[in-house]
Amino acid sequence: MRMRRTMFVVMTGMTLAVGTIGQLPAMLDGKKFPLVHLPVGTGMIPKRRHDSPISWFRQNEISTPCQDAASGPPATCGVNLARRESCVRGMAQPLLLDLHPGFSIARFFNRPVFQSILGGRRTDTPQTIRTYHTGHSRRKVTSMCEPNTSTPLDERSRLLRRLILRSLQRSGRGHPGSALSLVEILRVLYDDILRYDPLSPHWPERDRCILSKGHGCLALYAILADKGYFPATELSRFCAVDSPLGGHPELNKVPGIEASTGALGHGLSMGAGMALGAKLHQRSNRVFVILGDGELNEGSVWEAAMFANKHRLSNLTAIVDSNQLQSYGRVNEVLDMHPLPDKWRSFGFAVREVDGHDVNALQQALRALPFAEGSPSVLIAHTVKGKGIPMAEGNPQWHHKSRIKPEELTEMFQALEAV
Repeated sequence: MRMRRTMFVVMTGMTLAVGTIGQLPAMLDGKKFPLVHLPVGTGMIPKRRHDSPISWFRQNEISTPCQDAASGPPATCGVNLARRESCVRGMAQPLLLDLHPGFSIARFFNRPVFQSILGGRRTDTPQTIRTYHTGHSRRKVTSMCEPNTSTPLDERSRLLRRLILRSLQRSGRGHPGSALSLVEILRVLYDDILRYDPLSPHWPERDRCILSKGHGCLALYAILADKGYFPATELSRFCAVDSPLGGHPELNKVPGIEASTGALGHGLSMGAGMALGAKLHQRSNRVFVILGDGELNEGSVWEAAMFANKHRLSNLTAIVDSNQLQSYGRVNEVLDMHPLPDKWRSFGFAVREVDGHDVNALQQALRALPFAEGSPSVLIAHTVKGKGIPMAEGNPQWHHKSRIKPEELTEMFQALEAV
């Protein structure tokens, strides 16, 4: 039987997921579908810049294997996007299309059927259209995992942020914005995921956690103190001349620190080496490396990614603190890394995205590791720089502060209790 069904589309980066409207609720609820990957150059997508994507869709039937609901054997279903409907016989999965840079997202989504579909989707779905500037062009992308800036912080998250502010009270300097975006990532790792023993920091069977974006160390110091690696009173001596707690973490000075970091771009390389060592010695250790999204500008990150893929380091997980800000501007304006998930996939990593302040979502994602057998994993955590302190949230001026006034700290403590 030949059935006509309305199509839905979900766009992320420069890929387009297309399926039947009946599959839309499950996809928006987070169900993972096996997707057919059709790269540029297979004849499915126009290669020449002057080709009009819309006119191309008008003239071409897109075909994908599907299951005939009546007879059972695989069949070929034509999907004609120009007519805004699909000839589907039991189509069991959406279709994933790669888009070339000339694709007009605005024109595509302005088509009446897509307006009606997108307009009728669940209002609590964290999906927004964001604009990126790349050279002389402007393109819009849909992200399914934008952080919710209004997500309330529970007492555990506020406690860890109080420890960060306590560190700033004496020193009056540091990287508060970069640390505050990390709190839930580190909290879930140390509360629920990592194997470690604070009384035996060099326990051979421990998991390794490397903070590659070392300038966010205030958050790491807070969780290590909370777990008993050193007395919490030491936090009030942050950046003192005789304190082990410096502006960047140092190996062999602070218990629980696995690598000296701060010169950006090296953490993933060190983590890959540790993961390979564990694999060669047939140990069960896992290695987690936390990177900043601005840090991904460093070429050494991608060299390490190639190495991890070559050696099939499924015991290695990169976590990207994607707060969209770096030291002197927005990440997409300094050096645009979009589309980030596709970049990691092209380097052989299994990829998931999550709201980096949603504790339950982080727990579920990290408990599912590895995301693909035989492959390294990356979790892109969408976060808010300065999370929990309204004056610092999304404010690049709070990336680093060389002098924080006492009255500012008082206001920060008060704001934190009101969140």
